[in-house]
Amino acid sequence: MRFRGGRILLVITCAVVRGVANDEPATVPVIHVRTSGALPDFLGQRWAVDGPAPSIHSKWHVLYFSSATDRPRDEAVMEWAGQMAGRLSTVPRELALLGTSQERLRAVTRLLDLTDWLSETDGYGNFLLALRANDLAASGLGPLVADVTFPLAELEPALKRLPPAWIGLAGRERMLNREVGAPLFNETNAQNLAQAFAQGWVAFQYLSTDKPRKPILSRVVNGPPIPIAILDHWQFFAPEETGGLIPFTTTTRLNGNYFHWSGMASIIRSVDQVITLADFRRAVGGFPEARVYSAEERARLDKEIADYAARGIKVVPIESAYSSPREAAFYQAWEATLEKPTKANNEEYNRKLNRAAAAWGAFKMISEGAPLDSDSQAEAWAEMNRVR
Repeated sequence: MRFRGGRILLVITCAVVRGVANDEPATVPVIHVRTSGALPDFLGQRWAVDGPAPSIHSKWHVLYFSSATDRPRDEAVMEWAGQMAGRLSTVPRELALLGTSQERLRAVTRLLDLTDWLSETDGYGNFLLALRANDLAASGLGPLVADVTFPLAELEPALKRLPPAWIGLAGRERMLNREVGAPLFNETNAQNLAQAFAQGWVAFQYLSTDKPRKPILSRVVNGPPIPIAILDHWQFFAPEETGGLIPFTTTTRLNGNYFHWSGMASIIRSVDQVITLADFRRAVGGFPEARVYSAEERARLDKEIADYAARGIKVVPIESAYSSPREAAFYQAWEATLEKPTKANNEEYNRKLNRAAAAWGAFKMISEGAPLDSDSQAEAWAEMNRVR
């Protein structure tokens, strides 16, 4: 492996140990990026000051693929990644305690910097930690978007950085191939990638029980027979279980081999929610509390209600179709910004109209103080089930 200024990746010092099998020197990195400290100090670090992020492998890769020379380094980086995941797990509570909106925005910007730094290096752990940092950035940005007193123009740079380009299909396949140590995934779309995992799961079921390989060669799972390359790497497709009420968090995934999940991940829910909420605020200008009727609309509705009542028909207010009057107001205000539906654009119209659900969901969660990030939600869900 090539060194840069006497360092591997973000190494500031190197400890030399002996290789396990071939007694060759192995270099264990000491990564300078801290995984402790108060939030301003932790997020105030210059992530890329000494170069790119270390490549963080999965436990599976270290067990089955890392050489004796590489394993001490890979294990040390994995340990650092676990510490980083632990440090990030406290960020939601710390964001909530920040004194001003400007402090929150600075923290969001630094979380996006951390996302960029982690994602620029391929690796299973890099993908997971970058997802986590991006998720936290969106969760921190949400309350600022929902605050109509905070200028939306000041949030635009962060909003533009939220959608993660690195989560695309090519990046996921490159990460998976690197972990398995073979060009196993070279698909043209997510459906094919899902098929490869489905075939790998069948291969694991057969070969992990010492069944002969021949019957599986003709087995078809949503398409062609299982490729030899998948059969040769069947252990890569071993399933992971969270174990009862253990929350499915970044730490859980780092400690396991959730390749199927990381391969399929194509969107971060909180990012989608916050971007949609910002779109709503731009289009509507705020967040209405109740449906607004013009005098003409109110008169027409009153007349229709009276006409139906004269015929013995009770009219149910349209608001009753929603969980609250304010949710109904969200849909009304959003619908008013859309081009009127026609036969030609009806499908696109409904797709856009349904975005109101994401905007309302995000606004409701923020108003109630509920976390938007997936790890906090998973922990809350696990805790709720434990109480039951």
